Amino acid sequence: MTSPRTASTRTTRFATALAALAALAVSLTALAAPAMPAVASESAAAAASDVVELPDTALHDCVNLALRRALDQPITVEDAQSLRVLSCTWSGITDTTGLDAFSELASLDLSGNRLVAIPELSTLAQLDWVRLDGNQLTALPDLSALTRLVYLSVGYGNQLTELPDLSALTSLGTLAVPGNRLTSLPDVSTLTGLHTLYASHNRLTSVPDLSALTNLEWLHLNGNELATVPDLSSLAELRYLHLHDNQLTAVPDVSALGQIFFIYLSRNHIADVSGLAVLADAFGVTVAQQTIELPAVAVGTDVRNPLIGFDGARLAAAALSAPEHAVLADGAVSWSFNAAGTNELAFAATTAQGWEFSGVVTQAAVEVPAPVEPTPSEPTPDVPTPDVAAPEAPAAEQPVELAATGIEPGLGWLAAALVAAGVLALIFRRGLAAAREQLER
Repeated sequence: MTSPRTASTRTTRFATALAALAALAVSLTALAAPAMPAVASESAAAAASDVVELPDTALHDCVNLALRRALDQPITVEDAQSLRVLSCTWSGITDTTGLDAFSELASLDLSGNRLVAIPELSTLAQLDWVRLDGNQLTALPDLSALTRLVYLSVGYGNQLTELPDLSALTSLGTLAVPGNRLTSLPDVSTLTGLHTLYASHNRLTSVPDLSALTNLEWLHLNGNELATVPDLSSLAELRYLHLHDNQLTAVPDVSALGQIFFIYLSRNHIADVSGLAVLADAFGVTVAQQTIELPAVAVGTDVRNPLIGFDGARLAAAALSAPEHAVLADGAVSWSFNAAGTNELAFAATTAQGWEFSGVVTQAAVEVPAPVEPTPSEPTPDVPTPDVAAPEAPAAEQPVELAATGIEPGLGWLAAALVAAGVLALIFRRGLAAAREQLER
């Protein structure tokens, strides 16, 4: 039988052994600890190489929201390639660095930000929808790699002066570039799938050939500086034609556009709208607020009325509001002005379908001074001229007659010299005789 003292001793020894084992375990853990940071460092380096750097905080946050996670999470290449749609509108984004890692994106919307440039997009070849409206872009990068692109909008707020080559974008259905500073458009002949072209409120003075765009339904060219438009006869699907607020002086040829719904030609300089009569089935035709300036004429001169309505007839007097000094003749076939000054004739005509043709004709009348009749001049009185005898030539200048002397004319000088010598000798002898007489006295 074990005594209580022996049992107590054994218990003490057992506890001591357990304590020793615990101390050994702590020591072993301490020895292994220095190796752990190296393993963690290797993992961190591997993770860092997989992170997509997005310096713009607003873009970084937007991507995390698209991934549906906390904003402070790092974004890996795998995360970037998992996104198909990225919409970061009105977020204050100024830098798109790192966007090239999102190679599987199909839709990108960065409208309403503060972007002044867009980097190369060649790695985003899966894109079919891009919207960049409301930024501060002055140029676009090369887009030739985006052959799947169906929709491209770089509209109001940007400041593009030209567009890149678009010939490779053969899938494009909508091209929207309104509100920029474009003076021309690139060749669009390869964009045969285009159904919508918005190029309004630019500075266009010309438009390229559109004949290949046989699927075009919407054409917006309003708010430019166009004096003419290209041939539209091949646009069999065109439904909406916006040409208002330009510099047009004539209606374009729309004889082949019988299928059109609406055509807007307001605020141009068009005086003859008879060419629109072929659009009898159109829902809306508006040629309102035209401004037409005619050359100045002399007061009282008849001016042929240039305003031709939808029916091909000149607008009647009922459609005209003449100023005080204007005189409408023959039912407004012509007019004249009875006083000098600048005159404005307002006109307005509306058809039964609601088509409107209105505006103002401005023409100056000037006074032409009457021709001045020449005043006949009075005849100059005849004043008799007194007869004045011509003075006789001095003796020295009298011609010497040599014929009677028999001397040849060629020796006249010698004869003259002899005569002079004889005269001098005679004078000398007379003088000498006079002197002798004086001495004798």
